[in-house]
Amino acid sequence: FKGAGHGCPAEQNGDLTALRVVPGTPPKMELAWCARQHGMGSPIVTTSTVSGADPIAWSVGAEGDNHLHGFDVFSGRVVFRGGGVADGMGRIRRYQTPIVVGGHIYVAGDDRIYRFSPPQ
Repeated sequence: FKGAGHGCPAEQNGDLTALRVVPGTPPKMELAWCARQHGMGSPIVTTSTVSGADPIAWSVGAEGDNHLHGFDVFSGRVVFRGGGVADGMGRIRRYQTPIVVGGHIYVAGDDRIYRFSPPQ
């Protein structure tokens, strides 16, 4: 569904919400952060190593700005802002999910596939 995150602080208001699992009996869910992905893409998370270092949540501004966006998993801080004007993609449908192959991020559009090299 599309909507603003429930309980997001005004300075983090956005259309992408991350939740954190709080250990306990029973475990609880709490708001971790909110961010603007500028569209209706579905996020994925990548790491720079097999052990899980440097996790980044990636999402596409599908049917919005049609750019790829990257967020620090722990804080929601923007680490990749979709590149410049030349990095904009053509029509990207809602709920599009990027995939990672061989160290690159791929996004399927209506008439082509876009490739990005994530920051190291």
